[in-house]
Parts: sequence; C-alpha cells; structure tokens
Amino acid sequence: MDVVKLPKKVRMVCYEIMDGKEGALDTLESFADKYPHQVAAVKAEVAYFNLDYEKALALDLTILPWLEEWYYSNVSDEHMIAMTVAAIQLHREQEMIEALTKEQARIRAENGLPQRDRFCDILMDYLKRGVMPFADNDKNYPYHEPEEPQTKEQLWAKLVEQNKKLSPDDPDAKRKLYNHCCMFGTARDAVDLF
Repeated sequence: MDVVKLPKKVRMVCYEIMDGKEGALDTLESFADKYPHQVAAVKAEVAYFNLDYEKALALDLTILPWLEEWYYSNVSDEHMIAMTVAAIQLHREQEMIEALTKEQARIRAENGLPQRDRFCDILMDYLKRGVMPFADNDKNYPYHEPEEPQTKEQLWAKLVEQNKKLSPDDPDAKRKLYNHCCMFGTARDAVDLF
C-alpha cells in the first residue's frame, strides 16, 4: 500500500479544524473524492474529540484497512487505540475483535508487517479483558483533576521563575505550559492550550 502525500491545502484545513474555525469541516469535505480515507480519519478524530464514539468508531472501521496510507505509524496506532477505547465504551468489543482479526489476516496476506500484526493482538487482548489500552497495572483509572488545581497563570509564573528567558509566544514555552496544565492544572486550561 502506497503512502498518500496530502497537499498543503488539506493540511491547512486540518489546522483550521484544530483551531475551531467555522466551516473548516465543510471545506475538508471538498477533498473527500480524492482523499476519502484521510477525510474520514479527520472526521473520526473530531468525533472522538467531541466524545461521539458511535460516529468515530463507524468512520474508523471504514478506514481500518487503509491506515498504512499514512507516512507516520503513530496515526494508525492512535486510531486503532481510539477504536478500542470506543468499542469498550460502547460495549462493542466483539465487533472490534472481529474487525481486528480481519485486519490482522489482511496484514499477514498483503505485507506481513510484524509490528501491526502484534499490535492487533495487543488490542484484542485489551478488548477480551475489558481493559482500556495502556492503563496502569491493567486497571482503568478515569482522569481526575488535582484536588487543588493551579491556574495556567500560576503555572506560567512558576515556569518563568525557573527560566526567565521564556516567552509566551515561544512554541516550546507553550508546550511546557500545556504539560504543566495537564499535570497540575485544570482540564479546561489544558484543552484551551491544546
């Protein structure tokens, strides 16, 4: 399967979607004829972000056999993990096991990518045991904010105290602030920064 290189226009629309620009999803739809799998993947990602597991899983199941079209392997891994989480949330584990079994057979017949083959086994094991992927000690721990979360302003002040050269416009500084919000702040601030 060949990797599909997306034109800059498609990538720019994806950035607009990430920024929440109105009408960006409609613009993305104009690329569906030429890049149907990539458009479906972006729509699935938006559905996951909106916790619309039904829609996200339906979209991802349609593109599962084409996840190798992406240059970066993390795209297929992330979609497969998201599908597993959605299947557990929706109590559709058996359907997902069947889809992964079919995908595993396709992989073995077409290209034999051992890492993708093994990844299917890992995810099917999670589904059979009803465990969320990559949970600590095989337990499901839902996210909880710290008991006394700090504001992003408080966290920024601490970062600047540690490194006086940080600028609020610096992407690396924004990444550090985002990571601190994830660990010590509120989910709302982390989502806003994301």
